[in-house]
Amino acid sequence: MKALGVSAALLVTVALALPAVGVARTPKPAERQALRNAFQAIQGNAAVQSIAVSRADSSYATLHWGYKTALNDTLFHRTSGLWKELWTRDSSKPADGVCLSAPPKVVKELYAVACPSTKALRARAATAAEQGLLRHAFVTSSLTPYGKTATGFSRVCVSRLDGHWAAATATFSEAQTYVWFRHMTSWKVVYETVIGRGSEPPSSIVLSLASCVGYNAAEYGG
Repeated sequence: MKALGVSAALLVTVALALPAVGVARTPKPAERQALRNAFQAIQGNAAVQSIAVSRADSSYATLHWGYKTALNDTLFHRTSGLWKELWTRDSSKPADGVCLSAPPKVVKELYAVACPSTKALRARAATAAEQGLLRHAFVTSSLTPYGKTATGFSRVCVSRLDGHWAAATATFSEAQTYVWFRHMTSWKVVYETVIGRGSEPPSSIVLSLASCVGYNAAEYGG
């Protein structure tokens, strides 16, 4: 094997010393302590497995935590010198929902997820007419026999990714539920979260409606 010249060897040494592009870094001691303090204020003494800080934007960091198979990921953002939780998931669930909480370059770096287009992430508020039709579907569906007892029907949204899908938040005296609808010949309830009746929408639809309706997409397959 031919030996490297001095210049070539120097280049190799420099290349090995440089951080890989797009690879998160370990936190500095002060960052680590601040992140642990912020985390413990929320989760107590749960075991932290690893911490990674974004190179693209060091105001974002992710903590991987939990015990054995009960593992989770939590995204933190530093504002005004304080780390605040933005998003969390069971590590076995999709991470796409983090796209609603951080820039695409940060999401790609910390979670290896390529964020979709804006219309796949930001639904629109339903019109007054659509809200009426969706509420009627909710209170008359066999999947939601409790619909007439709801004290509120709010955050009613239609997907920009596919306008045949919608979702809403229904509130009761001591609980709330999320309800998804699909328009075929008319709006129909397809899934609700009180009992889990029906079939969950495709993950892309769950994600497209999450920010507008106000749920964590990771909890429902998005």
